[in-house]
Amino acid sequence: MKTKKIIWCIQQLDHIGGTEQVSIDLMNSLVSFYQIVLVSTAKIDASNIVYKLDPRIETVSLNVPSEIVRLDQSLASALSSHRYFKYLSYLFRAFYYYFIKRFSLRKKVRKLQSEGSVVISSSLDSYFYAPKKGRVIFHYHFDQNHFLSKGERFCFKIAPKPNQFIFLTKSYYEDIKSKLPKLNATYIYNPVRFSSVKNLDYKGNSLVFVGRFSEQKDPLLALKVAKKLKDDNFPFSLKMFGEGHLKTQMEEYLISNHLEDCVSICPPSKDIKNEFLNADMLLFTSAYEGHPLVLLEARSLSRPVVLNRYNRSVDEICEDNYDSLVVDSRDENEFASRIEETFSDLEQLKRLKANCYESSLKFSKEEIVERWKKLLG
Repeated sequence: MKTKKIIWCIQQLDHIGGTEQVSIDLMNSLVSFYQIVLVSTAKIDASNIVYKLDPRIETVSLNVPSEIVRLDQSLASALSSHRYFKYLSYLFRAFYYYFIKRFSLRKKVRKLQSEGSVVISSSLDSYFYAPKKGRVIFHYHFDQNHFLSKGERFCFKIAPKPNQFIFLTKSYYEDIKSKLPKLNATYIYNPVRFSSVKNLDYKGNSLVFVGRFSEQKDPLLALKVAKKLKDDNFPFSLKMFGEGHLKTQMEEYLISNHLEDCVSICPPSKDIKNEFLNADMLLFTSAYEGHPLVLLEARSLSRPVVLNRYNRSVDEICEDNYDSLVVDSRDENEFASRIEETFSDLEQLKRLKANCYESSLKFSKEEIVERWKKLLG
C-alpha cells in the first residue's frame, strides 16, 4: 500500500528537456511505490505533452506563462532579434512571478502536502516556491561551478532552505562538500530510460547531435567540426536534433559554408532511440553539464561519444579510448581529428561500441531507483 506522497516540481511538460526527462523517468519508476503528484511551473496543455507520463501520476499546474518559465531562452531570443522592450518586459514579469507571486505559488504547493510527504524540486524556479515546512529536497541538475557561483548562492539565500541536496555525480558532491562541509547532501546518478543494447552495426560514418540550440549546448561548435571534416574531404553525415534561439544562426552558417549535403538540422525527435541506432557516434559539444542524459542514452545503445573534458566529472562517467573520445580543448580541429581517426579504423569503432554497452550497465535504472527508494523511505 502506498503511504507516502511525493510532490515533484519541474518546469514544464511541452518541450523536451533533460531535467524533465530524468524527473519523469524517475516518477514513472517510483509511482508503484508512492503517491506522486507532478507540479509543473508552466501551464499544462494536455494535448501538447511531449513526455510519456504514467496515468497514476497526478498533475498540477502553477500556470506561470511558458515564456517566463523558459526565461533564459526568451531573453536570448529577444536580444538576438534586438527587441529590447520585450527583453525588459520578460525581466519585469519574471520578477513578479518569482519574487512577488511566489508566496501564492508556495501556498498552492503547501496545500498538496500531507503528513510525511516529500517535496522534490528539480529546477531553480521551483526552489523559489518550495514550502518552508515539511521535508524538502533540491535535486540539483547543474555542476559544482554553477552551484558555488555568486548568482546561485544569492538565489539559495532567497529560496527556502531544503532539508537535503541531491547532486548528479560523486565529483560534484565531493567538490561542493569540500567548500561547504556542513551541507546535507548526497549524490545519485541519473538513470537511463533505454535498456542497454549491444548493437555494433556500422552506419557509414554518421554522427548525431541532440540538444537545445543554445550557448550551453554549443551547436555552432558542432557545425564547425562538420566544416572541418568537409574541408578535409572526409566522408560523414551529421543530423542535429533540437530547437532554440540559435537555429537561425546555425542555418546561416550551414548555407554559407555549403554543408547542406552532409548536415541536417531537424526538430526534436520523439523517437530519439531510433536516431541513435542509425548513427555511429554522438557529437557532444556542451560547454558544461550536470549529468549528461543524452550521452548516457547514446552509450546504452552502444554509441560512443566525442566530447570535451568540460570538468573532472567527465572522467567519472567516460573513459577515453574505451567508451568515449575525450578531447582536452574546445577546438573543432581536435574534435575532427579524433572522429577521423576512429572512423578510419572500423575495428576500433566496433570496440568502442562494445565497450559502451558494458559501461552503460553502471547506470541501470533498477539500481538507481533502489537508491531513490532508500532515500525517500
